[in-house]
Amino acid sequence: MTNHNDSREDRVKTIEKLMDEHGTSIKRLIFTYVKHWETASDLTQDVFLTVFKRSRYLSITHYSGDQMFNTRIKITMFVYGGIAIVIILGYVLLFLLAVAQEGEFIKYDDGVTIKVNNTSNQPTPKIKFTLGYSENPDFQDIGEITPLDSEKAAKIRNDDIKTANDDLSLYIEYKLKNGDTKKEDLFYSPAAVPQKIVAVIDITDIDKYGDIKLKYKGFDGFGTINGE
Repeated sequence: MTNHNDSREDRVKTIEKLMDEHGTSIKRLIFTYVKHWETASDLTQDVFLTVFKRSRYLSITHYSGDQMFNTRIKITMFVYGGIAIVIILGYVLLFLLAVAQEGEFIKYDDGVTIKVNNTSNQPTPKIKFTLGYSENPDFQDIGEITPLDSEKAAKIRNDDIKTANDDLSLYIEYKLKNGDTKKEDLFYSPAAVPQKIVAVIDITDIDKYGDIKLKYKGFDGFGTINGE
């Protein structure tokens, strides 16, 4: 028999007790899925809010013996049912946030991905890419692309991004026709510890000195970018 006479104050006290007893465990469980403490805290509150809203259908303060045991089972079902719902919602939310943040580049794996398309009418020189900063532009070697004929493309993948003591930029390096080396930063990553960097580069022209003209788009670890 269900008792609908529990006062709001009694139900609040009972939910607060449940939060004290199980809140931390539930938050840790949710964190294992969403990997973000603030989101886990918000979702944990949503779980207990759901339980509180449902608690008026349960006598969670007056039962004893077998009735209390059965009620605890119902509460447990509500709690873990709520966890399942908020975890699913959490995944949906994180996915939507990732789509908004990464745009078309969400399809790329974590790490560094560089795609180069030679749309000019000349072959390219060998091109080297690194991650670094002003004092150390060669902090992390990403890889090289061998000379590309016109209308050809190549791709570099590096699964890891090293943690630096400074903000990272993506550098491009190649030799001009007089033999001098040209090295410049392509774009800067504002993320403290970027998990993913993507650069899709179109080489549009190479002048008589060997200077490469290009345009790019990508993901800098924080948001989508484009430039030339």
